[in-house]
Parts: sequence; structure tokens; C-alpha cells
Amino acid sequence: MRKYVLICVLAVLFSLGVVLGGNYNMMVGNTAEINGNTISLENVGSSGVVRLNINGVSYSVEGTEKHAGFEITVVNYTYDEILVNRKATLNISIYVAPGKVLMVGQSDTTHDKTVTLNNVGSTGSVRVFVIDNSETEICTITGTEICSGIKITVVDFYYDEYLKNRWAKLSFEEECFDSDGENYYEKGYCKTTRPNELYYDFCIDNSKLAEYHCIGEGVSSTCAYLTSGVYCKNGCRDGACLDYNKKISISDLTCNNGKITMKLKNEGGLDITHADLKVLIDNVDVSEEMYFGVIYVGSTFTSFIDKGYTGKHIILAVAPSNSVRQTVYCQGAVTTTTVASSICTDSDGGKDYYTKGTTLIKGSQYATDFCWNYDEGKYGSCEGNEEGCVLVEHSCKDYWDGTYGYGWKEKYKCPNGCKDGACIKETTECRIDEDCPKLVCIKAPCPQYKCLDGKCVLEYSTTTTLPKTDEKMCKEGGGEWKQFGSGCHDECWIVRSKEPVKCTMALSYGCDCGDDKCWNGRSCEDNYPTSSTTIPINRCPNGCLMNDICLPFGNRVKVESTPSYCDIDKTIKPQKEMEDSCMNDYECLSNDCSDSKCVSTYSLLQKIWEFLKNIFSFRS
Repeated sequence: MRKYVLICVLAVLFSLGVVLGGNYNMMVGNTAEINGNTISLENVGSSGVVRLNINGVSYSVEGTEKHAGFEITVVNYTYDEILVNRKATLNISIYVAPGKVLMVGQSDTTHDKTVTLNNVGSTGSVRVFVIDNSETEICTITGTEICSGIKITVVDFYYDEYLKNRWAKLSFEEECFDSDGENYYEKGYCKTTRPNELYYDFCIDNSKLAEYHCIGEGVSSTCAYLTSGVYCKNGCRDGACLDYNKKISISDLTCNNGKITMKLKNEGGLDITHADLKVLIDNVDVSEEMYFGVIYVGSTFTSFIDKGYTGKHIILAVAPSNSVRQTVYCQGAVTTTTVASSICTDSDGGKDYYTKGTTLIKGSQYATDFCWNYDEGKYGSCEGNEEGCVLVEHSCKDYWDGTYGYGWKEKYKCPNGCKDGACIKETTECRIDEDCPKLVCIKAPCPQYKCLDGKCVLEYSTTTTLPKTDEKMCKEGGGEWKQFGSGCHDECWIVRSKEPVKCTMALSYGCDCGDDKCWNGRSCEDNYPTSSTTIPINRCPNGCLMNDICLPFGNRVKVESTPSYCDIDKTIKPQKEMEDSCMNDYECLSNDCSDSKCVSTYSLLQKIWEFLKNIFSFRS
């Protein structure tokens, strides 16, 4: 009984993403064994940054961070000039990602929809059925995908030879997904399933960007962008603002007969001049002797210095946004080089207080910007404009010190408060509603900014935010929701088809728009409108389109005398032979899929009969 209760409690904790652990008081050099993992305290910095070694890998921790399956918080620390006297109190916890464990065939309800786990593949891909009202969408999830408006992530899985023993741990999130998280310098997309489409960021003109992002929550979320656009101070191209950084890389470095030759490439979005650069050889500044002209965006520039160099030399090239170092070996006419590596890079381009960035040193994570309250009694993560809450902004510098290396950090008090590693942007001032920016949404209802107390505030409609069903849209669009005697409805693509349309003989429901009008999937419109803005219709959302007939998933048909079936990826495929891998009976010629293989029912019965004969010594 106790064991059963413990299992139930652990199951609840795992489903909630609970962190399990406690405080550890550690001196530098101390080691703790936690759940079979070895964690050692290597160093404590004067600012409270600690370095831990977890199973042989070193990590820097400031505030609260997650590393190697642990959530680690620096509760307090003591810094001393003598290394062995430094200590820290750390809250080290095993972090369990949130999710719901489902066996094959089990279901869970989320966002007013039912998700059923249909199968689990050996590589971790899962097949799920998502039922929304009377509609069912079948999706194959690898990693993270959106299915019927729900972002589903495969957190963990178990594959077994027997279908009934397979399970997967799934997490469910909102139905809107923004690939770049409002990163103006990356062309991203926003995805939602009402309608099920991708909306890519695009340039309104040469200086304005339409940045799609998610607004709303849960089933009411949608993609939208500001009609006024985002101003790109360096211009807009191919759905992204041009990068304002001045970044370089060493694309070639050689040393022949004492002469060092280096080719620098402009990796940023602005032209780089010689005045922007500093070049050091073995920590000696040779910028004046090794001259670089203008390095245009995407181009290279080659310069050299001839001082009879021999042996090993370290080259450091420093630009406003990053620095790169490479080693070159000089020995007469023989040249060997090491691979160039970036010393320090910052994803938000330096000190950008309004963008959350991550600083990398030599390709490894140094730190990510975060909000923190250093006041006594409030020490810890924070949000908003509370007293003592500051932004800890990380960036790069072009020299080394014993505390931060090539990195740097600054505590910055945000004027409008701090949230999720960045300063909160000031809301637009206004006098009337027309002064506020306007949003374009890909589905209704679309919230808009209203002028309240001199500030533009996003205001949602007071009407229902639940997605509209086809029946509701039909009635609101002026049509009548009714039963049809075949698979053909009063749909515009059928009305306008130049070829005869074959209809499946089955009772079905659809929208009847009346005389001289047809249903375009969202509203009724004229059968033959003069405008060319008709919304394209998915003619077969739950099956395979074949000769203008929509075959439901799993239906079998002969294609040029070849037995075939309609697969869930909406394609017609030949049925499989004996011993071929399968997931459903209809994929097999024998119509029998067992243990993920096509088998013969007769062959299986024959094997059972032979087995029984051997047991009971039957004779034919």
C-alpha cells in the first residue's frame, strides 16, 4: 500500500514538472553525490558567480540556472582572496520537465480538446489523434509540432516490441508558435492552426518590418503584426532588419617566410572601417602596421605584416561587436594554422537592454541576461518595477581579467521594469485611440490598442474568445448549416470547377449559402466574384484527394491494379508485403499488422496450432 501511494505521489510530481532537492553548503573543492551524479564546487567569484563541475563538465552559475538536468540557485556565498576559503550555499535540485504520461490508446483533455496517443516509434516519433468538437486531426510528432492548435512536445518515450507497452510523456502548450520570438534580425514565422498556416515575417518597405508574433492565450491565441511595422534603422531585407552589429571572422591566416597574412570577413550588417579594428600579435598592438581598408557587409579584406616572424604566434582581431583569435605557426616556408575560434559573442549585439541575449566565450555559454533583486530580504529573481529589481546585462570586452574573463556584466535599472531578461519597452503615449498602433490578425477576434490614461493598452474584445466552429461561421456568414446527401456541399471550389466533380455517397454536413452564392470556408460569397481575393480551400482536410474524390484516411483502393491505401500524410501508397514494417492493419495486404510487422492471419493461426500440437502431442 505504501509503495502504491509513493508511486502515485511521484506521478503527480512528475506531471507538474516539480523540482526535487535541497540546500548544500560547499567549500571550494567539496563534492556532493546527488542521484548518482557527482557535483563539485570549483570556484566562487567576487560577484557571486560560481563554477561547478557536474560529471566532469564545468558550468558557470549566477542566480538561478538549469544545467545537466539540475536547477541550481546561488542562495549565498563568501568570497575570499584565498581560493580554498571561498564557499557557497547552493540549492541543487533535480529538474523534471512537465508533461503527461500516456500509454498507447490513452487520452488526455487539454485546451478543450482530446489528445489520444495512437503509437510510439522506436526513434521517439509519436502519432496522436486530436479531437476538437467533431473534427479529428492526426499528427506525427517529432520533437515539437503543432497539431489542431496545440503545441505538443515529446518530453520522453518508451518503445517496446509490443504496441500496448509503449508510452510517451507529452507536454501541451498554446496553439500559437513564434519561431524567432520577436527577433527583428531573424526572418521567422508564426504558426497557428486556425487556419493551419505559416505566416512569415516580411518587409513592408525598405525600412519597415512586419514582425508576426503571438497574441492572446490558449485557444484564443493568434498571429498578428503591427500595421505601422517595426522601424529598422539599418534597413529591412528578406523579412528581417539588417544586423546593426560589426562582426568579423578570420577566413584565412598564413605565415610564409616571416610574413603573416590575414583575411578578415565582415559577418555583421554594417560596413567596417580600419578605425573600427584592433589587431594584436602576441599582445602587441600592430593595428597601424597591419592596415585594413573598408570591409563591406559580407565581403573580405586581406592585409599582411612582414617582420621575419618565426615559431608560434597568437593573433587577436577585435571588432566593435566581437573578437576572434587564431594561432599561426611560422617556420621558413612551411605554414600550419589552427582553426579560427570566436573568443566572445553576444546574441543581442552587446549592451541591448531591451533584448534578452546570451554571451558565449569560445563557443561555450558564459551567461544569459536575467532580472535579479540584490536587496537584502528580496535576493533572488524578480519581475516588473519592484524596488531593487535590476537587469543583469551580459556583454563582451576585448581584454581578459581574472573575474569575468572576456565577458562583462552590468546591473541596469530599467525605466519601465524588467521582465524575462530584458527591460520592458515603454508603452506608446497617446491622446486618442487613433494615436495607437494597429494590429493585423489572421483570425478574429483581433485585440486592438486603446488609449487609456494617455497610454496605448492592448484591449481584448468582451465577446467570446473561443474559436468558431464551421457551423457557427456558416450561420454568421449568412448560410444555413444542413445535411447533404453526398460528400459534395455548396462549396466554391465545386461550383467553379471546370471539370465534373465526383462525390462520395455518404451523408455529410455543410453550409448552404442559397442561390448564386457558395461557401469559401469562412463565409458565403458570390459564385463568380469579380475580385480575385478568394481564400484557397483545403478540398480534402481529412483524407487523400484522388480523381476529385476525397478518400478518408485508411481507405483502400486499387491504383492501376496495385492494392493501395490512403495514409495519414494525405498520399496514396501501395499496401505492404509480409514482414514489412507497419503501424495500422490497412497498410498491409493481409490487413493484419502485428508487432509493427505485416503478418498473415492464416500463418499466425497455423503457428498456434503447431505450438498446441507440440504441447499436447497431437497427431494428425
